[in-house]
Amino acid sequence: SKYSKKWLHSFDHTTGIIFVVNLNDFDQYQTVDGQRVNALKHSRDLFKKIVNDEVFKYTPIMLIFDQYDLFKRKIENGASINTAFSGYNDDQSDIEKSMNYIKNSFMNKVENKQKRRGIYIHCTSYYGNNFNQIKQIFKDVQHIKLTRNLDIGGLL
Repeated sequence: SKYSKKWLHSFDHTTGIIFVVNLNDFDQYQTVDGQRVNALKHSRDLFKKIVNDEVFKYTPIMLIFDQYDLFKRKIENGASINTAFSGYNDDQSDIEKSMNYIKNSFMNKVENKQKRRGIYIHCTSYYGNNFNQIKQIFKDVQHIKLTRNLDIGGLL
């Protein structure tokens, strides 16, 4: 929105970005600036603005696709992501292909994909339900902090 540029630069000392995407939104719509838009595409557009902003150009990104269980159930019941992504023509019922298409649509929006930046992608289902998902996310957060400290200390 027109206001995001006003607050974005308040985060210029950010160690990392955690961006959570609701996968269940692929067939949902919302009104943004007076226009009806697909909620998942709106999340992707916001993601693009944030991760490519000059302030965050080298900031590590943790992209979390949440509600995978609900997404999976919708696909198994015949829904297709081509409601949001008209270019998607693969097997409509293939959950992994649908998920990969969404991941790639987000990653294609990232301009600086240097390994040193660090881009971590996770799929989660119901946060309280899977300890291993949360454990891996915390490991990646620790890695971001360690890498950042080594970089500040001139050791990278």
